[in-house]
Amino acid sequence: MTTDHAVDASLAVSTDGLPTATSRYELREQLQTSVTGATWRAYDHSAERLVDIRQLRPPAQLALEQRRAMVARWARAALRAQRSQFMGVVQVHDVLASDDELLVVTDVVDAPAVSDLLRTEGSVPTDRASAVAAAIASVLDGLHAKNLVHGDLRPSRIRLADNSLWLITHGLISPDDDDPMPTLLTSPAYLSPQRARGARASTADDIWSLGVLVHAMVEGRPPFVGHSVDEVVDAIVSSPAPRCTSCSPELADLVEAMLDKDPTRRPTAAQVMAKLMPPEVAQPETAHQEAAPPEAGHREAAPPEAAPLVPAPTEQKRKTGSMDYVVPLIGILVLLIVTAILLSRL
Repeated sequence: MTTDHAVDASLAVSTDGLPTATSRYELREQLQTSVTGATWRAYDHSAERLVDIRQLRPPAQLALEQRRAMVARWARAALRAQRSQFMGVVQVHDVLASDDELLVVTDVVDAPAVSDLLRTEGSVPTDRASAVAAAIASVLDGLHAKNLVHGDLRPSRIRLADNSLWLITHGLISPDDDDPMPTLLTSPAYLSPQRARGARASTADDIWSLGVLVHAMVEGRPPFVGHSVDEVVDAIVSSPAPRCTSCSPELADLVEAMLDKDPTRRPTAAQVMAKLMPPEVAQPETAHQEAAPPEAGHREAAPPEAAPLVPAPTEQKRKTGSMDYVVPLIGILVLLIVTAILLSRL
């Protein structure tokens, strides 16, 4: 079958198990694989551009009806993302579904993922992590204002340039869904305690994942680890979050608040921004607005604008504080020179 907003050709699977993403898309390079499928770089002949195609496949051990139900939930989330456009969120262009498989077509973002950065560098300096967290919170604030949840926030879903970032999503969750999903596709280490127990999604889940992400960036590992998925989930549900000892004290306090087991006590995305961004930095209005849905059949929409990174308050204070000492020192030096000249004339 195809979804209401899918391209005008059916999804097919070749004999070797690879998707043949219709005559519109030409698969060119396999980028990565995971337990749920793979990602390809492809060429969109209709729009004449490169795109990324993410394959999502339910576990093979599930019954056909269960797989169909899971694909249907994924498709609804993907279509919700296709109809939306937010600054800092990579746009979903097409959604193609069969009984037990989904293909999600998105923009290409040529920027490394935070997971790549952690793999090569090990960790991120606390000021840089603060700026990244502030930009992510800005994007989340826009989503949450529309009662949407990202639901899959983790290092591989964040593409980071020097002064901007994008969040990758293959579907946006609505807390009002009739059939709550235990998770969309997230890594167990980034699940909130409520999602780990099977509760409905909420905006507080994204805040929890952001807290885990900041801890992982600065410390080089997420706060909850284990030798198995069950151990990780059990730690998330029952163990207190370790303090981010490599964070600045202010950032460590904020991470601790984001990792509160009680979702009602976690800060909102706007409150996280207020803590991390300098007060003089105004937020772009587009960060909190959803673009008008594209007209039927229109596929040429420009990619969404990246979310800008701005220096964290601690970094601003450090730079400003150093200048505070320069002016008095110059004044003292001038006074000493004048005094020396006057004394020499006596």
